[in-house]
Amino acid sequence: MSQRFSAVCKYRRASWSQQHTLHLFVRICEMWILLVRNSFISAECQIDKDTSFENKGFGVAFSKCTHIGKNGLIAQRVFVGDRSNNREAQVISNDCFTCAGAAILSPIKVGSNVAVGINAILLNGAPSIAVWKGLLQNA
Repeated sequence: MSQRFSAVCKYRRASWSQQHTLHLFVRICEMWILLVRNSFISAECQIDKDTSFENKGFGVAFSKCTHIGKNGLIAQRVFVGDRSNNREAQVISNDCFTCAGAAILSPIKVGSNVAVGINAILLNGAPSIAVWKGLLQNA
């Protein structure tokens, strides 16, 4: 399957449509991502163009307040979201690698050049140039 059928490509179309107030097309793109790629990527989140996804973004979920920096790599089944309803931002800085099954729960800021291990759960921020695995409660 070509790149145009990836969840990220559909996210970029939905994001462009969100900026141009084409709300019906935004909803269609988000539903396509959900049904075909088993993922949820909100059109309101911000993902840099240089960020890439393994398996074409299969099984990922990003909330509306997610910001992902440049040159990142996101594996499948990664969840970046809000654990409360106050809509605080989750920020993943530049050059971060997020392994399969990781959960990054807000409010959180992950520094630059960070690797988040397989099935890791981050509840608080991670400093730059680090590798994190398991359950991170206090950084």
